[in-house]
Amino acid sequence: MSERITRALDVVVEALHMEAAFVGEFRDGRRVVTHAVGPLVEVGMSQPAEETVCHLIASGEVGPLVPDTADDAVLAARSDLPLLGLRSIAGVPLRARGQVVGTLCCLSQESGALLNERDAATLQAVGGYIGEILEEAPEASAAPRQVDLLQLSAAVAAGHDLEGMARPLLHLIRQVTQLDSAFLSLVDWDVPQQRVLFALNEGELTIPEGISAPWSDTLCRRALDEGRPLTTNVPEVWGDSQAARMLGIVTYLTVPVVDSTGSVIGTLCGAGHREQEVDPRHVASMEMFARLVAGQLESEAARRAELARMAAIEERMGRLRDLAERDQLTGLLNRGGIQGWLATALNELRPGTEQLAVAFIDLNEFKPINDTHGHAVGVGVTEPDLTITEVLHRADEEMYRVKADRRAA
Repeated sequence: MSERITRALDVVVEALHMEAAFVGEFRDGRRVVTHAVGPLVEVGMSQPAEETVCHLIASGEVGPLVPDTADDAVLAARSDLPLLGLRSIAGVPLRARGQVVGTLCCLSQESGALLNERDAATLQAVGGYIGEILEEAPEASAAPRQVDLLQLSAAVAAGHDLEGMARPLLHLIRQVTQLDSAFLSLVDWDVPQQRVLFALNEGELTIPEGISAPWSDTLCRRALDEGRPLTTNVPEVWGDSQAARMLGIVTYLTVPVVDSTGSVIGTLCGAGHREQEVDPRHVASMEMFARLVAGQLESEAARRAELARMAAIEERMGRLRDLAERDQLTGLLNRGGIQGWLATALNELRPGTEQLAVAFIDLNEFKPINDTHGHAVGVGVTEPDLTITEVLHRADEEMYRVKADRRAA
């Protein structure tokens, strides 16, 4: 039965030019993915039925063809579809034993602008065929370990920063793979070196947070270079890895975290201390998690860049204010600067309890000294006056230069 359904899913994916297709059955109030092809969904994924697009398709709230989810009034209101990168959806209810038992769904991250009535007919035909298969075998086989999409969406929604998102994702990786450890690493290409940023260890194997290793010696580098996301006999395949020997890694699962330019900036990994088979379809889940991590990293980098830009602008504005409001010879406020200060001080003055006074200091014969001997000598002459005035004036007072030989405080 499983092979027949998988072949049917392959047919509908090719016919509709979609990326993935799956059968989602309704069981005990949940939607469970029992069969799937393509990279965007995995067998075992489970979610409360009423929270799923499958429920909307089964109830008729969403039509069989949605070329662009952003243009559909019902789907555009959902926050999970943009996070998962889903752009087009097609689906029909599956009927068996006289009732709706689930849905056949197709997914793509690209717009399905070319979807047409012929595609809808193909979808209905394949859905009817799968319904007949399900009716032949009413008791579906138990689904493998489940990725709880409710838990995933909660992790994404609650992750205000990288750590807040990454730690729940590591828990999900351990949940589906049953490996001892799951971790997120970042790669510093200037060194080059790989560093474990966050790790979750719940078995005999321990991957310490903060541990670093030369990129050339890492299992991640070997796995990516060889296109081998899953390895169950690390000592035999990569016996020259010092890091693997030190940590006791036997089974290893890794996917790259890639930025918008296509460059590897980190890895998302699972590791075990014994030989352990891992369903290859879990790699699809890991790749989806890696895309979420990459998006968070780029978002935080953009925020840091914006904060740095605003700080630089504020610094430049401060320098410009100083140039406009301060006397360049003495550093005191000039006429424009003191006018601004006085306006603020008068506005904040509490009538009846506070007073504002202005005092003037006139340095006789200062201008001839400055004109004859230059600014350097002029500054030397004014330094004793400025020092005394600065000592006497309080923190809530201000000094400014009125003319060449006059000060006010």
